[in-house]
Amino acid sequence: MRWLRLWICLLLVLSTHLWAQNGVPVTFRLQLEDPAQVVYLAGTFNDWQVGRHPMRSEDGGRTWTLTLHLMPGVYQYKFVVNGTEWRTDPNAVQNVDDGMGNINSLLVVEAKGINPPGRAGDGIITLSALRHDPQNLLYLQGDRDSFLLTVRTRREDVQGVELILYDGRRFTRKGMPRVARDTLFSYYRLGVPVRAWQYLFTVQDGGKRVWLSPDGTSESKPARWFQLLPQRVPRVRVPEWTADAVFYQIMPDRFLNADPSNDPDPKKPLDETGRTDEFFGGDLWGVVQKVDYLHSLGVTTLYFTPVFTSVTHHKYDTDDYTRVDPHFGGDEALITLCRELKRRGMRLVLDGVFNHVGVHFFAFRDLLEKQEASAYRHWFTVHRYPVKIENPPPYAAWWNIPYVPKLNHENPEVRRYLLDVVTRWMQRVPFDGWRLDTANEVPDHFWREFRWEVKRVRPEAVIIGEIWGDASHWLRGDMFDAVMNYPWRAAILEWVAFRRIPPSVLEDRLRLLAITYPRPVTYGMYNMLSSHDTHRLRTLCGGDWRKVRLAFLLQMTLPGAPAIYYGDEIGMEGGNIPDNRRPMEWNPSPEGRALRDFVASLIRLRKGHPALRRGEWTTLLTDDRQNAYAYLRQQGKERVLVVINNGEKPATLQLRVPGGEFQVLLSTGEMPAQRTIRADPSGNLHMNLPAMSGWVLKPIR
Repeated sequence: MRWLRLWICLLLVLSTHLWAQNGVPVTFRLQLEDPAQVVYLAGTFNDWQVGRHPMRSEDGGRTWTLTLHLMPGVYQYKFVVNGTEWRTDPNAVQNVDDGMGNINSLLVVEAKGINPPGRAGDGIITLSALRHDPQNLLYLQGDRDSFLLTVRTRREDVQGVELILYDGRRFTRKGMPRVARDTLFSYYRLGVPVRAWQYLFTVQDGGKRVWLSPDGTSESKPARWFQLLPQRVPRVRVPEWTADAVFYQIMPDRFLNADPSNDPDPKKPLDETGRTDEFFGGDLWGVVQKVDYLHSLGVTTLYFTPVFTSVTHHKYDTDDYTRVDPHFGGDEALITLCRELKRRGMRLVLDGVFNHVGVHFFAFRDLLEKQEASAYRHWFTVHRYPVKIENPPPYAAWWNIPYVPKLNHENPEVRRYLLDVVTRWMQRVPFDGWRLDTANEVPDHFWREFRWEVKRVRPEAVIIGEIWGDASHWLRGDMFDAVMNYPWRAAILEWVAFRRIPPSVLEDRLRLLAITYPRPVTYGMYNMLSSHDTHRLRTLCGGDWRKVRLAFLLQMTLPGAPAIYYGDEIGMEGGNIPDNRRPMEWNPSPEGRALRDFVASLIRLRKGHPALRRGEWTTLLTDDRQNAYAYLRQQGKERVLVVINNGEKPATLQLRVPGGEFQVLLSTGEMPAQRTIRADPSGNLHMNLPAMSGWVLKPIR
């Protein structure tokens, strides 16, 4: 019997290990009144990819279930019925607004169990929240002249964390500061000099000390140490210029119509289905006319939604990658625009749509014509023949929309075709990078090939992915340089526009984002407040110009590259698509002109102070009672102080910050009568900020 007991113990150990690796089993369940053909589960755990997690039904399509193994954390999710109808979970404990106009179901997974829709199986062994994973950039990365080491603990569960270092000669013990926290965990981080180290962690947990080593946790000093070798520490490099960039997004059809002769006919059907679109005739020649406007605003880099030939106004359904759409002025207009931008020291980023194509794309037309005999039948994933444009489509399509068939990236011919398109354009036209549409739906191996080709042609070209959630998977240095920072946007809007969170929670969310990615990535992130896929900033702010100004103030003074959606600088409004794509207003209201002047002043301030672009970011105050937030940006001897009152009443604030006297450089409203603030004998700055206002200050030398 002894061998049997040993075997059972071994099985228990193995099952514990497997569970720790695979996470908590969570069963999702959806009951429908009317049977469905297919139901998918989409959420932050699969980056909202429809089709990745199909659910199962055993009663003819009325009841659908799926079990996933999820690591402890907080997730949002929805069910996608028949591939197109998005539904929240009627059994969810809570539904939440994601800050982008979508209501999602919330799921909290903890080590000992979860909130609905499911629960952990019986007998699950608790997984420790204490974690350090040297293979993960969150926990170990190179930063300038140091290594950054991070430990995760359960939130508010420990009294302190220490790092024990050994360099072969002596031992060093250092306390680790807490740098971020989320719903479940706290994160402690410390930088150490670049050299070979052995290291361990100790955690003070109540009356006992716990050690963390490569073998896990123990209450006695472990034999094995973590090994830190400089040549093995990952270092991520992004183009240097991105930290200094101010982006401006343009939808060419909606910006300025400089050449009415190339306008499309809005009454002409787009394809054989008879659908039409609304066009406003904007073209690249219109952008050429307004380059000086953009330059005077302070913009350094334009980002265009797609410009290649397509039948729609937005052109996210590419029909011909080899030509700029004639309605936009063709190749000549793009080349002329690039020349005008370069004359002013400005840059251009193009939108690359490489996940799917339009129904007029040559390979798809061949498939429609020749069916099984088509030489391009393997460029797509065909579910059934005959292939025709119908709903639901008999082929894989983006979000199951018939007009955008998905490309098959497992086919080397498809990959080679797309990469040849990319390199030919980059060799022909001197633009500065790509924004990549629906990047999460394209296989990683294609993006690694893509990066190699892009950097081979133009090493300083930027690659920005469209990822709506945690993008750490794509930001390890082998795929993208940055992403559209939707979580950052959501946090800003939750505080400024909606006032759903206090400044302490804003701080937690921003700090967690900042440590999730390598520092060069964080400082070059595409930080936008609106985009062509979201409600506009002023609409989300309820038309309140004060809130709009505070949002811009945060955008221009926090780490990351600010990105303006055309017209936001004059307070244009817009709700759901296509309302958020109204034509640019070239004769704005007096309030709009005042906002534009304010944004231009912010950009000048950012350009004039390197600390706002590349400096360290230190929080000085989160006052939840008065809804106030203050932080310092510092690079070398230069320091810039930002103080914001997001409350409806004046705020009386006291800050302890090095420097005896500060000058107000910029205010979101009228400049204060007393523009100089002097610290008291104890070194405290006393400020009286008007309601809904923000100041930017600098020490007087």
